[in-house]
Amino acid sequence: MDKADEKRIELFQKNLGTIRKVAGWTTERFGEEIGVTRQTISNLEKGRTPMTKTQYLACRAVLTYEIAESENQGLARVIRTLVDEPAENASSVEPYTHIFGGSSKQKLAMVTTGTIAGLSALTAALAVGVGPFAAVVSTAAVRTVAKVASSQVSSKKGE
Repeated sequence: MDKADEKRIELFQKNLGTIRKVAGWTTERFGEEIGVTRQTISNLEKGRTPMTKTQYLACRAVLTYEIAESENQGLARVIRTLVDEPAENASSVEPYTHIFGGSSKQKLAMVTTGTIAGLSALTAALAVGVGPFAAVVSTAAVRTVAKVASSQVSSKKGE
């Protein structure tokens, strides 16, 4: 896993309780939203179990949707301030020109990093007041970029 991803996941887990409360959700509701139990959310918040990349992506996706639906710019700002900005400052992401070099595992990691970076960019846009329609357009753009990168990785693999 990329160091920038590790840092974001670490910061997200460290601040999960605060983020959940700003969203106005109980541990039970948050668990339902991402498909886990209330106890799993509690264990993640208390650091009893490490957060996986899949859990992180699920959390970010449902929170991004919540921000767009409820226009909760405060939640977007909290995530940006507690997770995204410190992670960006702590490590630099390799330029995307390296996506075609290295092993298939490294290429997949870069595409996943792009997805995480896209979610971070979307949260930042929502934090500054971009409306839900623009957020949906931004999400579609992130998906398109991920698909293009993925197809390019696949075509390079076949060469």
